[in-house]
Amino acid sequence: MPPPLARVFVSSTWLDLQPEREAVEAAILRLHETKYVGMEYFGSRDETTQRASLDELDRSEVYVGIIAGRYGSGITEDEYHRARERDLPCFIYFKADNTVPSQWREADPATSARLDALKKKLRRNHTASEFRNPDDLAAKVTADLHRWLVEEVLEPKLAQGARGEVPRAETEQLLAAIKDLGTVNQKLIAKLRSRASSSRRAGAASLRRASLAAPS
Repeated sequence: MPPPLARVFVSSTWLDLQPEREAVEAAILRLHETKYVGMEYFGSRDETTQRASLDELDRSEVYVGIIAGRYGSGITEDEYHRARERDLPCFIYFKADNTVPSQWREADPATSARLDALKKKLRRNHTASEFRNPDDLAAKVTADLHRWLVEEVLEPKLAQGARGEVPRAETEQLLAAIKDLGTVNQKLIAKLRSRASSSRRAGAASLRRASLAAPS
Protein backbone atom coordinates (compact mmCIF):
# COMPACT_ATOMS: atom_id res chain seq x y z
CA MET A 1 0.00 0.00 0.00
CA PRO A 2 1.37 3.47 -0.89
CA PRO A 3 2.37 5.66 2.07
CA PRO A 4 -0.09 8.37 3.20
CA LEU A 5 0.25 11.76 1.55
CA ALA A 6 -0.30 13.78 4.73
CA ARG A 7 0.00 13.30 8.49
CA VAL A 8 -2.96 14.96 10.23
CA PHE A 9 -2.31 16.16 13.79
CA VAL A 10 -5.50 16.19 15.88
CA SER A 11 -5.43 18.60 18.80
CA SER A 12 -7.97 18.81 21.64
CA THR A 13 -8.43 18.37 25.34
CA TRP A 14 -8.60 14.69 26.27
CA LEU A 15 -11.13 13.86 28.99
CA ASP A 16 -14.16 15.49 27.40
CA LEU A 17 -13.58 14.71 23.73
CA GLN A 18 -12.60 11.04 23.54
CA PRO A 19 -15.67 9.99 21.44
CA GLU A 20 -14.99 12.85 19.03
CA ARG A 21 -11.32 11.91 18.69
CA GLU A 22 -12.24 8.30 17.97
CA ALA A 23 -14.69 9.37 15.26
CA VAL A 24 -12.12 11.67 13.65
CA GLU A 25 -9.44 8.97 13.76
CA ALA A 26 -11.76 6.56 11.95
CA ALA A 27 -12.59 9.21 9.35
CA ILE A 28 -8.92 9.98 8.69
CA LEU A 29 -8.09 6.29 8.31
CA ARG A 30 -10.93 5.85 5.81
CA LEU A 31 -9.45 8.55 3.59
CA HIS A 32 -6.35 6.36 3.00
CA GLU A 33 -4.33 9.36 1.79
CA THR A 34 -3.97 10.63 5.37
CA LYS A 35 -2.52 9.35 8.64
CA TYR A 36 -3.95 10.15 12.07
CA VAL A 37 -1.48 11.68 14.55
CA GLY A 38 -2.73 12.05 18.12
CA MET A 39 -1.77 11.81 21.76
CA GLU A 40 -3.22 8.30 21.96
CA TYR A 41 -0.13 6.95 20.19
CA PHE A 42 2.72 9.01 21.60
CA GLY A 43 3.68 6.21 23.98
CA SER A 44 6.12 6.46 26.88
CA ARG A 45 8.78 9.12 26.32
CA ASP A 46 11.42 10.91 28.36
CA GLU A 47 10.22 14.35 27.33
CA THR A 48 7.15 16.13 28.70
CA THR A 49 3.70 15.68 27.19
CA GLN A 50 3.95 19.14 25.67
CA ARG A 51 7.35 18.41 24.12
CA ALA A 52 6.11 15.11 22.68
CA SER A 53 3.07 16.84 21.18
CA LEU A 54 5.10 19.59 19.56
CA ASP A 55 7.62 17.08 18.20
CA GLU A 56 4.82 15.11 16.52
CA LEU A 57 3.26 18.31 15.23
CA ASP A 58 6.57 19.26 13.62
CA ARG A 59 6.36 16.03 11.60
CA SER A 60 2.79 16.67 10.44
CA GLU A 61 1.35 18.46 7.43
CA VAL A 62 -2.13 19.41 8.69
CA TYR A 63 -3.56 20.65 12.01
CA VAL A 64 -7.08 19.80 13.18
CA GLY A 65 -8.24 21.63 16.32
CA ILE A 66 -11.33 20.49 18.25
CA ILE A 67 -12.60 22.89 20.90
CA ALA A 68 -15.39 22.29 23.43
CA GLY A 69 -15.88 23.46 27.03
CA ARG A 70 -12.45 22.86 28.54
CA TYR A 71 -9.16 24.71 28.24
CA GLY A 72 -7.20 22.00 30.02
CA SER A 73 -3.50 22.43 30.67
CA GLY A 74 -2.96 24.77 27.74
CA ILE A 75 -1.24 22.20 25.50
CA THR A 76 -3.99 22.53 22.88
CA GLU A 77 -3.27 26.25 22.54
CA ASP A 78 0.48 25.58 22.41
CA GLU A 79 -0.09 23.09 19.60
CA TYR A 80 -2.16 25.60 17.68
CA HIS A 81 0.54 28.26 18.00
CA ARG A 82 3.17 25.82 16.71
CA ALA A 83 0.95 24.94 13.74
CA ARG A 84 0.66 28.64 12.92
CA GLU A 85 4.42 29.12 13.27
CA ARG A 86 4.92 26.33 10.73
CA ASP A 87 2.22 27.78 8.46
CA LEU A 88 0.27 24.52 8.45
CA PRO A 89 -3.29 24.43 7.09
CA CYS A 90 -5.53 24.61 10.18
CA PHE A 91 -9.05 23.21 10.35
CA ILE A 92 -10.97 24.32 13.45
CA TYR A 93 -14.15 22.79 14.90
CA PHE A 94 -16.23 24.04 17.84
CA LYS A 95 -18.64 21.82 19.74
CA ALA A 96 -22.04 23.50 19.85
CA ASP A 97 -22.31 25.18 23.25
CA ASN A 98 -25.73 23.69 24.08
CA THR A 99 -24.34 20.17 23.60
CA VAL A 100 -21.49 20.55 26.13
CA PRO A 101 -22.41 18.84 29.47
CA SER A 102 -21.97 20.93 32.61
CA GLN A 103 -19.28 18.62 33.99
CA TRP A 104 -17.13 19.38 30.95
CA ARG A 105 -17.14 23.16 31.37
CA GLU A 106 -14.38 25.14 33.01
CA ALA A 107 -15.35 26.16 36.54
CA ASP A 108 -12.32 28.33 37.27
CA PRO A 109 -12.92 31.91 36.03
CA ALA A 110 -9.28 32.46 35.00
CA THR A 111 -9.13 29.23 32.99
CA SER A 112 -12.53 29.96 31.46
CA ALA A 113 -11.25 33.36 30.39
CA ARG A 114 -8.26 31.73 28.67
CA LEU A 115 -10.63 29.41 26.81
CA ASP A 116 -12.77 32.35 25.68
CA ALA A 117 -9.67 34.20 24.47
CA LEU A 118 -8.53 31.14 22.53
CA LYS A 119 -11.94 30.78 20.89
CA LYS A 120 -11.94 34.44 19.84
CA LYS A 121 -8.46 34.04 18.37
CA LEU A 122 -9.47 30.93 16.42
CA ARG A 123 -12.62 32.58 15.05
CA ARG A 124 -10.64 35.64 14.04
CA ASN A 125 -7.99 33.62 12.20
CA HIS A 126 -10.11 30.87 10.64
CA THR A 127 -13.52 29.97 9.28
CA ALA A 128 -14.46 27.47 11.98
CA SER A 129 -17.18 24.82 11.75
CA GLU A 130 -19.60 23.87 14.51
CA PHE A 131 -20.54 20.26 15.28
CA ARG A 132 -23.13 18.64 17.54
CA ASN A 133 -21.91 15.05 17.93
CA PRO A 134 -18.98 12.80 16.93
CA ASP A 135 -20.55 11.67 13.64
CA ASP A 136 -21.28 15.27 12.63
CA LEU A 137 -17.68 16.21 13.40
CA ALA A 138 -16.27 13.24 11.46
CA ALA A 139 -18.32 14.16 8.39
CA LYS A 140 -17.09 17.76 8.47
CA VAL A 141 -13.45 16.73 8.95
CA THR A 142 -13.72 14.23 6.09
CA ALA A 143 -15.15 16.84 3.71
CA ASP A 144 -12.57 19.48 4.62
CA LEU A 145 -9.56 17.15 4.40
CA HIS A 146 -10.76 15.64 1.14
CA ARG A 147 -11.15 19.06 -0.44
CA TRP A 148 -7.73 20.15 0.82
CA LEU A 149 -6.07 16.99 -0.46
CA VAL A 150 -7.52 17.39 -3.94
CA GLU A 151 -6.93 21.13 -4.33
CA GLU A 152 -3.64 21.61 -2.49
CA VAL A 153 -1.83 18.27 -2.75
CA LEU A 154 -3.10 15.92 -5.43
CA GLU A 155 -3.85 18.20 -8.36
CA PRO A 156 -0.61 20.26 -8.10
CA LYS A 157 1.48 17.07 -7.95
CA LEU A 158 -0.46 15.45 -10.77
CA ALA A 159 0.02 18.59 -12.85
CA GLN A 160 3.78 18.26 -12.32
CA GLY A 161 3.53 14.65 -13.45
CA ALA A 162 1.56 15.60 -16.56
CA ARG A 163 4.30 18.11 -17.47
CA GLY A 164 6.99 15.47 -16.97
CA GLU A 165 8.54 17.31 -14.03
CA VAL A 166 8.59 14.27 -11.72
CA PRO A 167 9.60 10.65 -12.39
CA ARG A 168 6.87 8.44 -13.84
CA ALA A 169 7.21 5.96 -10.95
CA GLU A 170 6.50 8.74 -8.44
CA THR A 171 3.40 9.82 -10.36
CA GLU A 172 2.11 6.25 -10.58
CA GLN A 173 2.61 5.85 -6.84
CA LEU A 174 0.62 9.02 -6.27
CA LEU A 175 -2.22 7.78 -8.47
CA ALA A 176 -2.26 4.52 -6.56
CA ALA A 177 -2.65 6.43 -3.29
CA ILE A 178 -5.74 8.30 -4.45
CA LYS A 179 -8.92 6.62 -3.25
CA ASP A 180 -11.39 8.48 -5.46
CA LEU A 181 -10.09 9.55 -8.89
CA GLY A 182 -13.54 10.90 -9.75
CA THR A 183 -12.86 14.01 -7.66
CA VAL A 184 -9.60 14.84 -9.42
CA ASN A 185 -9.34 16.95 -12.57
CA GLN A 186 -9.96 14.40 -15.32
CA LYS A 187 -7.85 16.30 -17.86
CA LEU A 188 -4.84 15.77 -15.61
CA ILE A 189 -5.62 12.07 -15.32
CA ALA A 190 -5.90 11.77 -19.12
CA LYS A 191 -2.57 13.54 -19.63
CA LEU A 192 -0.86 11.31 -17.08
CA ARG A 193 -2.21 8.15 -18.66
CA SER A 194 -1.18 9.38 -22.10
CA ARG A 195 2.32 10.16 -20.84
CA ALA A 196 2.59 6.76 -19.16
CA SER A 197 1.43 5.04 -22.36
CA SER A 198 3.97 6.97 -24.43
CA SER A 199 6.73 6.05 -21.99
CA ARG A 200 5.80 2.38 -22.18
CA ARG A 201 5.78 2.48 -26.00
CA ALA A 202 9.14 4.22 -26.05
CA GLY A 203 10.56 1.65 -23.67
CA ALA A 204 9.26 -1.24 -25.76
CA ALA A 205 10.69 0.30 -28.94
CA SER A 206 14.06 0.72 -27.25
CA LEU A 207 14.08 -2.94 -26.24
CA ARG A 208 13.22 -4.02 -29.81
CA ARG A 209 16.07 -1.92 -31.23
CA ALA A 210 18.49 -3.35 -28.70
CA SER A 211 17.37 -6.87 -29.56
CA LEU A 212 17.82 -6.31 -33.30
CA ALA A 213 21.23 -4.76 -32.80
CA ALA A 214 22.49 -7.62 -30.64
CA PRO A 215 24.78 -10.12 -32.38
CA SER A 216 23.13 -13.45 -33.19
